[in-house]
Amino acid sequence: MSRTLTLLSLILIIISLAICGTTYTRWSEMIKIKGKVKMGDLCVRIGSCKVLVENKSREEAQLAYGNPVKIWIEGSEEGGVWVGLVIANDGSIPAYIRYDIDLPKGFLYETYFYGPYKRGIPHKVWAFWDGSVVEGYSNEPPNLNKGYKFVAWYHITWNQYINGTQQYESKIVYRTWFTLWSMTNKVLLYFKLTGNHTEG
Repeated sequence: MSRTLTLLSLILIIISLAICGTTYTRWSEMIKIKGKVKMGDLCVRIGSCKVLVENKSREEAQLAYGNPVKIWIEGSEEGGVWVGLVIANDGSIPAYIRYDIDLPKGFLYETYFYGPYKRGIPHKVWAFWDGSVVEGYSNEPPNLNKGYKFVAWYHITWNQYINGTQQYESKIVYRTWFTLWSMTNKVLLYFKLTGNHTEG
């Protein structure tokens, strides 16, 4: 009898331990939850570019799109150029925008910003631009809500004494940000200026 009780007690202890182990295992298992979180998309880009070299044809400037945009400009020792950019917010969040321009010594510039525009850009501001300043501009670039764009015109002039041909480089950098996101767009300008002077 006592032997049976001892055996029964041993079986009950084993069953109890098994139940406790299973319960502990279930409580200690890791639960994995998979899900998707949709984040904002910061995408501000240079959508179009136009160059008008003063006193010369449009063929005097060559463009290569991308980031950076590259522009090659040929001119004389006295002259100027209009560089136009369409900056578009193709992302899903608003964007704050600032720019910086780095020009060689002796070069000057003025800026004219138009917009922002949700739909089309006025023809006189972009399509039919002839180098004449159109009313309604700002001296600072506007911030852009999603789906908006603006036009930036840079009037760059120089007056250099040149023997033969000289080459200069400059750049325009746009910095765009929203909270922790940021991106940059660059325009690289390569000037090839020819003078009427010779040494000797």
